[in-house]
Amino acid sequence: MPHKFFFCCFVLLIHHAWGQKSPAQLLLDKSIHYHDPKNNWPRFADSLFVVQESPGKAVRNTRMYINQKKSLFSHSQYRNDTLFTRIISDNECSYRMNEVDISVPEAEKLNLTCDRSKMLRNYYTFLYGLPMKLNDPGTLIDPEVTHGKFNRQEADILKVHYDPSVGKDTWYFYFARENHALIGYRFYHDETKNDGEYIELEGERLIQGIKIPAIRTWFVNKDDRLLGKDILQ
Repeated sequence: MPHKFFFCCFVLLIHHAWGQKSPAQLLLDKSIHYHDPKNNWPRFADSLFVVQESPGKAVRNTRMYINQKKSLFSHSQYRNDTLFTRIISDNECSYRMNEVDISVPEAEKLNLTCDRSKMLRNYYTFLYGLPMKLNDPGTLIDPEVTHGKFNRQEADILKVHYDPSVGKDTWYFYFARENHALIGYRFYHDETKNDGEYIELEGERLIQGIKIPAIRTWFVNKDDRLLGKDILQ
């Protein structure tokens, strides 16, 4: 009998905890379960190869390595025929040129700065860590879910602001209604001016048990102008 009593109490506590969650948080939980059902993102450690296409520009090939547990990030990209690699380990920056270490002063002469390296780390870990990254500290999610269309698809929508110490933009995240997959997002610097961009997501790659969107296509909010496409290999 005591075992049954404690089990019933446990079940009631779970239901109470879920009952306290907002509709937005419940939707986010479902989307995270779809993309990362085994909670692998906190220990993610793998390379991502991305082909970047922009109108009127040469195709760029980028290799990133993200190791969440070791706080390690690297970003490798060619400039003409030279391969430059930025490495951040525990917030310390280092650099390589054609796989050979170079000093920080040498790197700075080549416009390889630590501020830029950290920006790239934050940018890519945010994009490729979505929707899990929406649980990060400083993320302020409006409690209600709205509904609409994104890229001609019915979607549930989350509106997100950030603590000023994290960011100033307003974001909207769009989720497929049938399986809660993230299908796109949009951000504004000033929503009244309809500035900013929106990103359509297409396809998936399964990497370390996480369903990561394969193609990100970027557009300008004001005129739907194509900015570029990132293709995960």
